[in-house]
Amino acid sequence: MFEIFRRSLRIRFKQKGSLTSGITLGDAQQPGMRLNNKDDYFLSDIHPNVGDTIFLQMSWHRYPDMTYQVPLASFDGRLDLESLARRVARSCAHYFQNNRIAVSWDRLELKYLEELEYGVWQPVLSTF
Repeated sequence: MFEIFRRSLRIRFKQKGSLTSGITLGDAQQPGMRLNNKDDYFLSDIHPNVGDTIFLQMSWHRYPDMTYQVPLASFDGRLDLESLARRVARSCAHYFQNNRIAVSWDRLELKYLEELEYGVWQPVLSTF
């Protein structure tokens, strides 16, 4: 009967020392990559399922949607944001390779994750 308005949560990715938000898919997949505000999110904030995983809904214009199950890493209840960025970047790379979308990982930037519904997230990407 009554709709409850719920502001969707966004998980932003910003590389340490950078002035703008976003991280390229190439950088996100590199070991040793560091992010700002990496301790800002608790595991409970992103609504994982029982196995501490979330669903990642991938879509690109004129290509079929695909859903990935992404495991989460945490320490003392805090989300490991660098691990999440790496796993999301790998899922994005797999999606583009699977659909034969020709794009350079260094020209595709992961801006943030946006929650579509409880435990289901969509990456927001941009090219430059």
